[in-house]
Amino acid sequence: MAYLEDKLLDVTLSKVPMMRLLLPFTLGILVAQYFYIPFFDCIVLILILLFVLLCVFIKQPIVTGVFTVFFSLFTFFSGLWITAKSIPTYQDNHFSKLADSTLLMGVIDEEPVFKNKSYRFFVNVTWSAATAAAEGGSTSGRLLAYVQQQDDVHQRQFEYGDKVLFLKRCIPVEGPKNPREFNYKQYLAYVGVYDQCFIQQSAIQILAKNQRYVLRYYAINMRHKLLEKYKRYLKIPEAYQAIAALILGYRGALDQHVKDAFSQTGTIHILSVSGLHVSMVFACMAYLLQVLDRYSWGRVVRIVFICMMVWIYVFLTGLAAPILRAGIMLSFYLVSMLFYRQQQPLNTLFASAFFILLCAPNALFQVGFQLSYLAMLGIMLVFPLFKAFYMPKNKYLAALFGTCYVGMAAQLFTAPVVIYYFGQFPTYFLIANLGIGYCVAAVMYLGLLLACCPIVSLSIVLGQILDFMLLGIFNVLRRIANFPFATIDGIVWTATELLLYYLALALLLLGLCYQKKLYLKLGALSVALLITLCVASSIQQQQYRGIRIYTLKQGFAVASIASGKVVVVSSLDSLRHPALRYSLFPDVKRYARMEDIKFIFYAGNTGATVDLLGQKLFVMDRLSPPALHSYRYLLWRHNNSSPIEPIIVKNPALTILVDGSNTASHIDRLKKVALKYPHRFYFLNNNFAYVWPED
Repeated sequence: MAYLEDKLLDVTLSKVPMMRLLLPFTLGILVAQYFYIPFFDCIVLILILLFVLLCVFIKQPIVTGVFTVFFSLFTFFSGLWITAKSIPTYQDNHFSKLADSTLLMGVIDEEPVFKNKSYRFFVNVTWSAATAAAEGGSTSGRLLAYVQQQDDVHQRQFEYGDKVLFLKRCIPVEGPKNPREFNYKQYLAYVGVYDQCFIQQSAIQILAKNQRYVLRYYAINMRHKLLEKYKRYLKIPEAYQAIAALILGYRGALDQHVKDAFSQTGTIHILSVSGLHVSMVFACMAYLLQVLDRYSWGRVVRIVFICMMVWIYVFLTGLAAPILRAGIMLSFYLVSMLFYRQQQPLNTLFASAFFILLCAPNALFQVGFQLSYLAMLGIMLVFPLFKAFYMPKNKYLAALFGTCYVGMAAQLFTAPVVIYYFGQFPTYFLIANLGIGYCVAAVMYLGLLLACCPIVSLSIVLGQILDFMLLGIFNVLRRIANFPFATIDGIVWTATELLLYYLALALLLLGLCYQKKLYLKLGALSVALLITLCVASSIQQQQYRGIRIYTLKQGFAVASIASGKVVVVSSLDSLRHPALRYSLFPDVKRYARMEDIKFIFYAGNTGATVDLLGQKLFVMDRLSPPALHSYRYLLWRHNNSSPIEPIIVKNPALTILVDGSNTASHIDRLKKVALKYPHRFYFLNNNFAYVWPED
């Protein structure tokens, strides 16, 4: 096989030197995030290793491997030190260690989001009244602020770069309250946020404007103007939402049904500005400016101007990790063109990852960063193998096969991460991407033309064309999403399965590249072990029997799970209610598809009996309960005024569950009773869901 003999996958360190930097640096980030190492010791170790490194370099040791070892250790501790700076454990001056009601001052370092009559934004704290008196005292840390709007008129009051002053009344971010629920606490921790602050609009003051990075401030303002222009000329809401995400990376306006249409067909990456979008801008500018190549100075001007336009677009779209990666890689490519140097794509990929992590080490834990780099890694490593295996000679068929190969290569590397985080796999991803790929390119160019168009009449026509095209794309995706088994939901992979998959993939690729039978055998063994684990997990889920009483901020939800049959009883109107989609569905979809789940809507407040695998639960609202001697559970709701102690005494087998519909004062009264009967109460409010698996 010729493609094996040519060694298409040459990933040796001599060809990819940035791997020497990236691997130990990444390991340092992981160690800092998951293990505690004294901060001062890290600084000392870095200084010592730097000194030894310089000595080894100057003396030119006989054993060249010594320099490599010390260089790797230095890079490792550098990654650890840079990451540790944002973790409160290592910071003596972190604002969370100050008393409440202390004045804090900071700068809004992300674009504020306005939703449900409140602002949400991140604040980088720089000053506090508690440390101001101390000579040289400073305060550090990052928090998530919610500001409740007090008037009904929405004005863009808070902006990126605003310096704000407010009282410290923070609470730690809470972890998930239900099985398989999205871990928002961990998500925020990965961006350096561990506390949240709820502030009234009258209790926060804007001291100054534009106190952050000037370029980003103007880029955000420009993006808002473009969003207003798109909203003015695109009349269909779904079209506006799609174009805002597709071109400008703004996903704040996306409705859930639009997200579902793209995610269930494996095309959600289209709504996340990434290398695809940057390459379109690059291709457009390269085509328009190719006339400059006729002049001796034109080539340099063309390359510089293209690089400027690429980075303007990167800033406009919010500097997300995927587009930063594309911007850095394209910049390296343009520089290599400028100096007539040959480029190693894999080395450029690792270099861009290193520079992003050097500036923002927590980007390593962002799903967008992981998917972006894994997709590019898959394309660079696997696409050449597909292409060498078979590529038709007809140019149209070759373009079709090339598109398929790129999608398959990217999916091969990204699908495990999607399964690990979201528990689903879109089966028709190839059909969907082929069906709308060229249409999306046309929409992208028309959208950019609309953004730049100064003629009103032409802008109206472009808006109508975009409305028509985007509505057509949305309808096609919705039809594909309604195909039988369009999405496989409820797949549960732990870190073990994830690592085993990538181990098998690495071994098989190395075996194919270097024709090593040992690698192929170990890869096949890893695949067999992975399949065994997946089958065992699937059988266990199908045989599972248990009940769930979920913790919700509004209403209640109870699930009975019996060998693949799921019954859900809730006071919320459907399984598609946002609260149930967030808190319940990620759990129950492991045991049954959404369309197979039996849903019972509890609409009244007169009480109801729910059968849970032969054990009865009574939902007790404002009325007095019936005889409860045959009941196993009592769900206490809405500040029921019935005397509770007689109920406990008369029904010794009864467990009382108190949900969040009760007020804080009522829950406090019940907790006093619970002190007498500690094993008879379970408080769902601010607690994990009640989970009972049957033996």
